[in-house]
Amino acid sequence: MGNSEQKGPRGVNEANVVLVTILAASVELVSLKMRRVSKLSVAPMMDWTDPHFRHFMRLVSKRTLLYTEMHVVDALQHMDIGKVRRSLGSRERNMLHTALQVGGSEPDIAGSALRRVWEDGYHFQEVNINCGCPSQKVSGAGLFGAVLMDDPERVSALARSIHAATPSSGQTDDVHITVKCRIGVARPSEFEACNADDSTTRHTSSAHERDGTAAMLQYFRGRGCAAFKQQRETERFEKLCHFVRTVSETSPVNHFVVHAREAVR
Repeated sequence: MGNSEQKGPRGVNEANVVLVTILAASVELVSLKMRRVSKLSVAPMMDWTDPHFRHFMRLVSKRTLLYTEMHVVDALQHMDIGKVRRSLGSRERNMLHTALQVGGSEPDIAGSALRRVWEDGYHFQEVNINCGCPSQKVSGAGLFGAVLMDDPERVSALARSIHAATPSSGQTDDVHITVKCRIGVARPSEFEACNADDSTTRHTSSAHERDGTAAMLQYFRGRGCAAFKQQRETERFEKLCHFVRTVSETSPVNHFVVHAREAVR
């Protein structure tokens, strides 16, 4: 806090904190009510959240937000329409409280694929863009998933294209375009400096145990790792803020589902 700022009475500051908390909670409740979404959701899981599983979960709860498995937009565009219907399930069960998760990196293909799905009668309440999957098949060769966190402009273009291809119907409100992401993306090489092989550490300690430098080496190495980790956390937070700010300001996306782990790819 700068010297020019003045502190008010403690009671006033605490009252302001309480007021801000109440206002934030009220905004969240209004947002959820407008979006007709439950705070409880079942995350997308490959080979699990298929139509059969979602039907069972819908018997358990009628308002829980259910995610589909991730569907690659290229497949939705080119797959036989019968296979698309089998993979998405019954149209009637996909109107409310169900989110279609998609993966892809080309806005034109994403728009074309979602238009095909919508024209076939699938009017999901929400379309969620996968920006969190770290697998090599998805985020490596597929060029989507977690790798998209490094390209927020592309995510914005994907969201705009999907939004234009998914008009609201009489049975649902405006379709919500959302993003599922991680707190950051890391690569294994970034941790090599702080994950030296134990045998190297033991060898270093043995070589210097007589002159007392082993403890010093470990001390400075430990401090270096701590500083490195702190710097990474700062940079990761700044990149996440940049990602959310860019996507939210340049696309219809105003809701981010953040998986509170880094994606290592």
